[in-house]
Amino acid sequence: MDNGWSPELIEPFVGKSVLVSIQGPAGEAVGKPVPKRVAKIVEDGAYVKVYFDAATFVAVPRRGAASVTNESFTAVDETKELTYKMTLCKSWLV
Repeated sequence: MDNGWSPELIEPFVGKSVLVSIQGPAGEAVGKPVPKRVAKIVEDGAYVKVYFDAATFVAVPRRGAASVTNESFTAVDETKELTYKMTLCKSWLV
């Protein structure tokens, strides 16, 4: 059974400041992008939880496509038509 993309894709972002955004099917922002520091990642079955502190996290579905560059991580949830993105930002933002 395919569990989707590997949580290892996010590991390079742990301990770094990122701008977190979620986009809808037409590329529109779903809420404001927020600067955060990635504290840890936790694999949770069909999701990967990206923690920013002890209680704050975003659960990114593992189903669908994911890509990573030196500057960003993007995952697409085709079922809900959402795109999750974390982009490295200057450390002074967080």
